[in-house]
Amino acid sequence: MSQLATPSGVAQVPHGVAQTGSLAAGTAGTAHAGTAIVAGAAVAKGASLLTVILAVVAAVAAVAIGGIAYQQKHQDGSGSDASSSSTQEPTDLAGAWQDSQGNAFKIVAAGPGSYVFRVVPPCSGTSSGETVQVTGSGGSYRGSAPVFDQNSADCGAVLTHTDFTITVAADGASASYEPAAPPDLQGECHNCGPQTWTRLSYP
Repeated sequence: MSQLATPSGVAQVPHGVAQTGSLAAGTAGTAHAGTAIVAGAAVAKGASLLTVILAVVAAVAAVAIGGIAYQQKHQDGSGSDASSSSTQEPTDLAGAWQDSQGNAFKIVAAGPGSYVFRVVPPCSGTSSGETVQVTGSGGSYRGSAPVFDQNSADCGAVLTHTDFTITVAADGASASYEPAAPPDLQGECHNCGPQTWTRLSYP
């Protein structure tokens, strides 16, 4: 079974796109896409039907729930206040988010117009995965996430990559995640549709 993974490396990412995978992103270099991110299922050419799942970015601790691995955001007791930052543009991508499936994740700024998070295969720990870079500004962002083969021995073989876009609402309270269909793959796809993320807080 192959799995499409989304951001989960340097920053935390949602996993709503993946049915059995989640995008995870860690702060300052570690994420899980968990949650993302975005997930889908597909079959590699010349192979038997494989399920490809797009991982979603998650957050701090890796947790396995219903076959979906993601990083769970730890609460610091201060609560999540999406309006806590008075200097950050509302449409800036950096910050903590929650995907459509309730997974919390964090996206980290890596420079002007650049952001990062880590994508981790849903069936493996946070030691594997791939750091995803997102670029853009003014509420419009794009990047490319790996598609993992869930049937591989290590559950982390990358079959290909797929593009995605993220559009942050004008008020910064939510964002739309739109993954493209994995290229050069065929078969059944799970959770390949768009997701809506809810902002939990700014950096």
